Amino acid sequence: MYTLKNTSKRHTQRPRSLIVVLLVLLLLAGASSVWYYRHRTAQTRAQQKVASAKPGENTATSEGHTFPVPEELPKEAVKNYTLITENEQFKIRKGENSNTYIITLYPIVNNASQYSTYKDQLKEYKQSALKYLTDKGTNINTADITYEPQDANTL
Repeated sequence: MYTLKNTSKRHTQRPRSLIVVLLVLLLLAGASSVWYYRHRTAQTRAQQKVASAKPGENTATSEGHTFPVPEELPKEAVKNYTLITENEQFKIRKGENSNTYIITLYPIVNNASQYSTYKDQLKEYKQSALKYLTDKGTNINTADITYEPQDANTL
């Protein structure tokens, strides 16, 4: 005669472990669905907030682009500059209703041993930017010019 004593324990444990595995998978699927929903909802709210911002309200304009401004940032902290020109060596922006210019120079340095080359490029690009402004009729002696990086101020 057969006794089902040993086989009955195995049969009862398999379905229990299968049930546990299925419950864990179900919980993981539910948690990922909740995360996805919250993430998607937050993105949608942020996009709606930007889209619903009225011109002049929570937005600022600079270099011809309008963009949202965080509520905690004073609107006057964002300066409206006009992009004059940009190339591989420099970018020149002019302040709104002023004689203020910001010249951003793009010298290349890959490591510390190239620092002298970096300085040479910085000087060359600065001269090119100033020549560009002079050719366009700007008096660089009376203009208020700010350089980025600040190393260019001393050249």
